[in-house]
Amino acid sequence: MIKTKIVHGNSIEQMFERVEQLDESLGVDYELIDTETDFVKISDDEVFCIEALVYKVGDDNENL
Repeated sequence: MIKTKIVHGNSIEQMFERVEQLDESLGVDYELIDTETDFVKISDDEVFCIEALVYKVGDDNENL
């Protein structure tokens, strides 16, 4: 099974802190397989940071 989690922040540091918290909260069944980062310019001095994290969850042979 594939799951996607979205993390955001008002700065790169805040976003990465939230990614780290998410990684710590997920079980060992979550294997990170891809990420995508994007930035949205709100104003000249404000940027909104977004990261999508894609995880493989569970065993490939697991019955659903």
